[in-house]
Amino acid sequence: MQTKETTAKVFMDNGSRAVRIPTEFVLEGDEVTIRQEKDGAIIIQPTAPTGLLDWLATLEPLDDEEALPEITDDDLPPLRDVKL
Repeated sequence: MQTKETTAKVFMDNGSRAVRIPTEFVLEGDEVTIRQEKDGAIIIQPTAPTGLLDWLATLEPLDDEEALPEITDDDLPPLRDVKL
């Protein structure tokens, strides 16, 4: 991804300082993590998924070339022939 940069106005919203993120800056999800570095830089990034299902929901489906092969049990011996 190419680095993007722009300026934006800081404004007050219900007693908090706010910055409207321009539409060309895409953020996935509806929650972000905000961190301020020692040099004063403020980093805003999408919040990481919290669980396995949340993480899996963020993945793109595999295309036909990447799809896993179909698994069959045709080459397995009958269960009655398996000694445990």
